[in-house]
Amino acid sequence: MLTNAGLLCLVLTTLLVVPGLLVGVSAGLRGWVLLGTAPVLTYGVVSLGAPLAPTLLGGWSVWALLAVTAVVCAVVFAARLVGRRWFPMSAGDELPRWSLIHHAGVVAALAIAAGVGLLVTSRSTAGFTGVHQFWDAIFHANSVRFIAETGESAPSALRAVNDPFNQNFFYPNSFHVLVATALQVTAGTVPQLLNLQSGLLAFVFALSMVGVLRAAKARPALIAATALLAGTFTSFPYALEFFGPVWPFAVGVAVIPGFVALFVALLDRRDPALILITALAATGLVTLHPSVALSAAVFCGVYVLQRWIQARRVPLPELVAVGVMGVLAAARALPELLKAASMATASGFDWPTYGTPGAVLGMVLFQNYETALPQWWLVAALVAGVVGLRRLRDLGWWLVGGLVFIVLFVLAASYEGPTVALLTGPWWNDRWRFAALCTLPLLLVAANGLVVARDFLTRVTARWTKRDDVIVRSLALGVVVVALAGLTNAFYIGRNTTFIKPAYGAQAGTMTPPKQAAIEELGKVVPDKGVVMNDPTDGSAWMWALEDVHPVFGHVFSGRPDPKSAGADRVELWERFDELDTDTEVQAIVRKLGITHVFFTDDRVYGARGAAPGLDDLDEARSLKLVFAEGSSRVYEVTLDQPRPQQRPGG
Repeated sequence: MLTNAGLLCLVLTTLLVVPGLLVGVSAGLRGWVLLGTAPVLTYGVVSLGAPLAPTLLGGWSVWALLAVTAVVCAVVFAARLVGRRWFPMSAGDELPRWSLIHHAGVVAALAIAAGVGLLVTSRSTAGFTGVHQFWDAIFHANSVRFIAETGESAPSALRAVNDPFNQNFFYPNSFHVLVATALQVTAGTVPQLLNLQSGLLAFVFALSMVGVLRAAKARPALIAATALLAGTFTSFPYALEFFGPVWPFAVGVAVIPGFVALFVALLDRRDPALILITALAATGLVTLHPSVALSAAVFCGVYVLQRWIQARRVPLPELVAVGVMGVLAAARALPELLKAASMATASGFDWPTYGTPGAVLGMVLFQNYETALPQWWLVAALVAGVVGLRRLRDLGWWLVGGLVFIVLFVLAASYEGPTVALLTGPWWNDRWRFAALCTLPLLLVAANGLVVARDFLTRVTARWTKRDDVIVRSLALGVVVVALAGLTNAFYIGRNTTFIKPAYGAQAGTMTPPKQAAIEELGKVVPDKGVVMNDPTDGSAWMWALEDVHPVFGHVFSGRPDPKSAGADRVELWERFDELDTDTEVQAIVRKLGITHVFFTDDRVYGARGAAPGLDDLDEARSLKLVFAEGSSRVYEVTLDQPRPQQRPGG
């Protein structure tokens, strides 16, 4: 089985790109548009197959992924054959031809973005092995383990992680399903695969941006510069690697441009195959994170407005194509959108304000959000890009769409009130998410700044050479890139590494060395199918993802658990487990759930409050035997007279 980080990265990349690539080829996509849309199409395939696989195929696996891909390709290809007859491509729909040097420049830019993203993440996570210390990481990690070991890939199945009795539970799970597929076919650990997935964000983002800009017929230099800079902004992808981490949302942001590329191609060609795959990609966005789908809709809506205003009419074929695509996407995605909306409404969470409107606007424009200093050389590129903004008039829709999120960022970070809550609610009123979305327009403006600098350098060198061809301009862009690399200390690798690293530091309290040692001990002593009593606030739920040991509480929450979600038995244990010696009801629950061990520590997950009162006095319980102690971390064996499950191999 594969364990090497490089090979694991190759497996993840293959799983992420190849299914979507096959679907795109079936629809007739080619070139950079095909490559740039492959990741979002892959998530579309997963969104279609994941709910069906447990029933139709006995569970999710790499074979289920291949089977669903094959079926989707067959349907799309059949639609393409119909489209050839009824919707032939006109000459005006062809993309401008590029020279070999243009393609080579984009490949080089993508390679740099991929290398920078992987290097930053590797250095931040101890070679991709680190355990993320913040709240959401535990849920995502345990969800990946759960899907990999059970094959239960329906979104509702994730209630098993921490809300086993919540029949209305919903969490979009395409992200988890794809990482779980990699876990099933390799010997990588859950932290390894999650960290590698984060490391690939810069590459996926760059590739998706190449796809949308190519579909929009942008200049090759602008496309290459955009791909290059996709791995430099702290606000995305690195801020979302640090915060939360909101990994599914981060992947969704990275593939938004790929979806918009499909939407642009759909309006240009309007054939049935493109309608199908664009609807498929829309469901992929929804099942990554519904707010990502809404974000993509903003860009698509502004694009349609600009396109139809410039045409001075609403072309009926385009309107029909968009309508049919929307209906097809809604047929699959609307039920999940409604579930997501109900859960968001039930949470009602509202982050506090962060600063004044002027201050927070400066933070996003100067890229010093949650950092001591701005990214000055990106600011310089942004200024140059604004000077040459007229060059982006055909891409004005992208900038206006991005401006929506800059406004929402300012609202979320500096204003309170019901109107702000309503406007920012679909994104959980989260300034970190808005900051990531703000990167989409800022990236394009900064890339335009590099092209402006390239053109200035070309004009200067014109004094010494009469040549003004693609080779001279490419060399000039290369000089600009080398200068930027030097001025930014290799594209801000050090800065972004420093930004992420605290999220993996043991000082945060979720996974300290003593706690990790205790969890490793659980992997040795807990019998097969045994369950461990734990506190939901201390980070011990990581035992599931790390050692495949099932805790009573599989995620973090503060306060008393909800009986309707966690179940009455778990509430009793949370309140009174330490009365095990004398309370026959507690003893019955322990036997019923198959609890064989107990984990205790004083450490808490960052932001979690309220330790379980039922774990206060474990040392006084005669029915518990201490079998491991290091620091404040303890492992106890339950010694009640109960049937023992079969010992796990090597335990």
